[in-house]
Order: sequence, then structure tokens, then C-alpha cells
Amino acid sequence: MHQLISAVYRHRQLPLPGLEPSCMSTKHSSPVPVQRLNRVQQLTLNTWRLASAKLERVLDPCSLLEHAAIYATLGALPDVDEPLDLFRRHAEAQPEFALIVSLIRAAGQEALAYDMLDTAFLPRWDELVSSGNGPEGTPSLRPRQPAQDHDLDSAEPLRDRERERSGAGHREARLLTAGSSGTCLRLCSPKPARSTR
Repeated sequence: MHQLISAVYRHRQLPLPGLEPSCMSTKHSSPVPVQRLNRVQQLTLNTWRLASAKLERVLDPCSLLEHAAIYATLGALPDVDEPLDLFRRHAEAQPEFALIVSLIRAAGQEALAYDMLDTAFLPRWDELVSSGNGPEGTPSLRPRQPAQDHDLDSAEPLRDRERERSGAGHREARLLTAGSSGTCLRLCSPKPARSTR
């Protein structure tokens, strides 16, 4: 019995034919890089989910035309094979939207047409990402930490700092461009009251 156990033990230590120890890697690498949704795509997906939840609350289960509009739109989406392509299709969904409006016009539910369109895209999204190979959601934004010299209680922290930099006592107007739109905001120190003599 002892000889049998030692023979099995020696057999386990022998390398397998054709497999050299140097050929085996100990590092695990992901074959495909992880895709993430951008902020717009994440917002669109959240809108689809909210629209679906809204229609579950609002629509009567016997609303045949409304449900038919959703499923007819869903039936037009099998040609989209990639999850990220679904967002492009949603942005160009005028034919699907026209189909929904044509079906629900008789029922008087035109106000829900956009929610029905969004709801139709959600099951196709779920189907495309059900294999686990779809893109991941975008991580939540973290709240910004206030700057150390920025006083949150002061109503005019920027104006006070500008006044200190340009010299106390100088009353001047600063024009700041707000973004790329070219609109200007005028930040002025208050004018002294005129004395009436």
C-alpha cells in the first residue's frame, strides 16, 4: 500500500507531456477592455428606466393600443446587435416615434409617446447586455470639496478676493465672460450714495 501511495505521489510531480512549466502564465489578463457608458448614454439609459416605471404606474393593463405601440417599436429593434448602437438608433428614432403616435392617437395618449418610445428601447438594451459583455455604467459623480479659501457663508467671496487683489478702495467694474456663449456678466462694487447739496 505504501508503495502505491509513493508511486502516485511521484506521478503527480512529473510534468505533463507537451506542457512545459515556462509556457504557463500566472498573470490573468482581460481579453477585452471594459467599456463604460459616457454620461449622456448613462442619462439616456436612466431615462428609459424612468419611462418604463412611469408607464407601469400610469397605463392600464387593458390599454391595448399603447402596449401594441411599445411592442411594435420593440419589434423594429432586433437589427441592432451592439448595446452602444442602441443609443445612436434612439437618437434617430423618428420612424419609431411616428409609429407610436399613429397607434395611440385614437386613444388620446399623445403625451405619453416619448415615454413609450423610451420604454420600448429598455427591453432590447436588457437583452443585449444580458450576457454580461455589455458596457458598465458610469460611476456616480462625487460632490466637490469647497476650496480652502472659499467661504460658503459669504455671499460675495469672489468679489471680495478680487477687491483684495486689485487694491482696497478702488471701485472698478469687471467683465467676466460666462462660458463660450459670449454673454457677459457685470460684477461691480456698489456705487456710493450721492449726497444732495
